[in-house]
Amino acid sequence: MTRSLLLALAVTLGACGPPDSSASPSDAPSGVIEGAAAPVVTANAVAWVEGDGDARRLVVLPDGAEVSVEVARGQISAHGQAGPRLAPGPDGTLYVAFVEERAVEGRRFPASDLKLARSVDGGRTWAAPVAVHPDPGFPTGHTFHDLAVGPDGAVYVSWLDGTAKDRYRIEHAAEADEARGAHGHHGAPDEPGTDLAVARSTDGGRTFSAPVVVAKGTCECCRTALAVADDGVLYAAWRHVFPGTERDLALARSTDGGATWSEPTRVHEDGWAIEACPHAGGALAVAADGAVTVAWPTGADGRSGTWRATSTDGGATFGAPEPLLTNAPLGQVAAARDGRGRLWLAWEDPRSTDVFVHRPGAPDTVRVAGAAPALTGTADGWRLAWATEGGARVASGS
Repeated sequence: MTRSLLLALAVTLGACGPPDSSASPSDAPSGVIEGAAAPVVTANAVAWVEGDGDARRLVVLPDGAEVSVEVARGQISAHGQAGPRLAPGPDGTLYVAFVEERAVEGRRFPASDLKLARSVDGGRTWAAPVAVHPDPGFPTGHTFHDLAVGPDGAVYVSWLDGTAKDRYRIEHAAEADEARGAHGHHGAPDEPGTDLAVARSTDGGRTFSAPVVVAKGTCECCRTALAVADDGVLYAAWRHVFPGTERDLALARSTDGGATWSEPTRVHEDGWAIEACPHAGGALAVAADGAVTVAWPTGADGRSGTWRATSTDGGATFGAPEPLLTNAPLGQVAAARDGRGRLWLAWEDPRSTDVFVHRPGAPDTVRVAGAAPALTGTADGWRLAWATEGGARVASGS
């Protein structure tokens, strides 16, 4: 099935109120991309998942094109924390990372493979997808991913990897079953947890290096986040399980292309103790001056809502968090940097089903009706895709 281009409005933020006010767009977007789920954008393209079950399609619509282009077909994930990720390279190559799921008998959740496809003509044609990890088909999870491209063209993909845990369970099946009966879904005390993994491609996404484990014992189902600074330093953020089952955001950095990583920094000690994964990942962006900003939701007592914090020393320490949304249930959050080096943030308020876009330090906040924001930077502003009734919409502003 093909689709006509249903684009976006342009919204310019003006100085008409305090930072916590809402500046509504003067014009509504021209239409809904009907049936679109998990939309994502770059400055020049939009991608989404459509269809159901085995017939799901990952499609991309380049700006100026009349119809969308199919990238992949199958059980493509449209999960709010595991939908497609889209990113351009410095040479104009367009990349999309996505999860293909499959049911496995005896598994509570589907197994999944993480794949990447590339286009050298702005999204009009696509090379066959390749597996990002070395064990496609192994019955485990490779999901809750992010995608980033460095200034040198290196392609990085992060994800939560269950390989060590599931290999242990296969090799110790009887002991693992007995332990889960005694300890719940966590399994035996010595059973491995979930890993944060990162892989790198230096040939334009054709092949990937062996994945590097950045951290062990992560939250099992919160999206990871990646960002690359102008100097090539790579940052990863994720929800970590700290002692006392406190699930707070952590950050690590790599100065050698993802080969080695710093010890994790706890972005803020929210102290959110929870025995289950909340499906609430964070967002990450690096400004032109090197400041690293992490945004995240939390359900911690007395702190429920969405917050941001910034580091000016390469992620070693973070300043006091500032609220984006307070006394609110968990919502998705996104971050991006524009061509002028400025930070933009987008977040959702599940209470009102609204999405907000804001530049820290700017006087206004844009609000649109919907949920599940995906944000990218443009030359002088932002571009947003979000879920709305019946499908998805796209908008831009500066």
